[in-house]
Amino acid sequence: MALYGGMPGVAEAAGRALSARGTAVVATRHGYHSADRYLDWLREDAPDLVILGMGAPRQEILAQK
Repeated sequence: MALYGGMPGVAEAAGRALSARGTAVVATRHGYHSADRYLDWLREDAPDLVILGMGAPRQEILAQK
C-alpha cells in the first residue's frame, strides 16, 4: 500500500499505524508535490493499492492520470 496526501507527517503517521497492524506500506508521501512527481513515485514504489488523501478535485485528477 502507498499513502499519498495530507499535510507533512500525516501519511507517515498513518503508515506507521497500518504497519503496526501488519499492513505492508511501501511508501508515504505528503500531498504537496506535483502530479508528475507522484506518477514517478508510483512507478518506483509499485504499490498494489494507493490511498490518495489530497482533497477534491486534486486526488481525482491524479487518480485519472
